[in-house]
Amino acid sequence: MNRLAIYLFCALSVFGASCEGFFSQVVEIDPPEYEKSLVFHQLLSDSEDSIRLILSRNHGILEVVNDDRKWFVSGATVEWWSGGQKALTLSPLSADSAFVYVGKLPAAPQPGQTYEIRVSHPDYLPVRAEQQMPQPTEAISDVKLSRNVSSDQYGTKLDELEVSFKDVAGVAQYYEMRLIKEEQFVLYQGQDSMGNWLIDTIRYEANAYFENTFDPNIVSGYNNTILLSDRYFDGATYKFRGRFYAPYSEPEDPKPYIFILRSVSKEYYFWSKSYEQSSQNQGNPFVEPVSVYNNLENGLGIFGLYSERRFEVE
Repeated sequence: MNRLAIYLFCALSVFGASCEGFFSQVVEIDPPEYEKSLVFHQLLSDSEDSIRLILSRNHGILEVVNDDRKWFVSGATVEWWSGGQKALTLSPLSADSAFVYVGKLPAAPQPGQTYEIRVSHPDYLPVRAEQQMPQPTEAISDVKLSRNVSSDQYGTKLDELEVSFKDVAGVAQYYEMRLIKEEQFVLYQGQDSMGNWLIDTIRYEANAYFENTFDPNIVSGYNNTILLSDRYFDGATYKFRGRFYAPYSEPEDPKPYIFILRSVSKEYYFWSKSYEQSSQNQGNPFVEPVSVYNNLENGLGIFGLYSERRFEVE
């Protein structure tokens, strides 16, 4: 064995002897301080006739919470305000679900009207958030669906959606677009005493996933949605064209696509954008974490409003 090999052998031996102690070392860390806060996420449309708010709280990043019930908060006062006047006090759903607060709205939220949620609890700072219901998008000139317009590298067919709508000039507006289709799958629940299979059909809304686009107006949002700001087309007609993989559907049970166009509040837009970015970056040590947008005073979460229009396309 030459001298270099001897030196390498000795170095590796020393490193190996110390590895066990190094990797099993216990490091004590003081948990960072945090402010105990109420948490809720509430998104409402212009067609809602009721409200259902689930109230929870935050915990420290290193705090172990073994009981899921410790996340939820009961005994709070939750109020719905309209135009600066209290319109409704929500009630607990049930004794077992007292952290779920429900109520019948006096009227569906109206475009241009200001609404507010106020939450108070003796153990937390009072929380409030205010929103104005956006005006609906009426000037939609075209919604068109084309089948099998192209294929990807694996031969999978792509459909294409085209939609045009007119933006209102001089007003900062934000939009959200979705394309969904009702799907179903069969759930086998076992056999009865006679050996017959127990079957249930589950129906759900499947989102179409659009290919990447180079449109500078578009960003990805929560739940596979497309978000738009009218920053670059204020007052003009905006035309979207996107190709997507068709969701799976049973040939004997065809369903039309539903195109959804929402006019959303600014806060809704930034929350959805940041939520998607945070989800994409989660678990990646090479990118900077993204903080999810929050608009609750003294709390954590989002209160957002949107006006929605739906169109069947086949």
